[in-house]
Amino acid sequence: MRNTKALDAFNALNKIQALAAAAGFLTSSEEEEEMCFRLVDLIERIAREAAEADHG
Repeated sequence: MRNTKALDAFNALNKIQALAAAAGFLTSSEEEEEMCFRLVDLIERIAREAAEADHG
């Protein structure tokens, strides 16, 4: 069974990821768009590492 704190953290990361992806549609420059993609990538990596730590 999953740890509820880990599950809450994972759900929070998913929400942050969704917000960051949505913010990508509000960018006004190529630089901002690239930063948004980097942010989403970072969030995905953190979520993946958190999920692996929860299972390992």
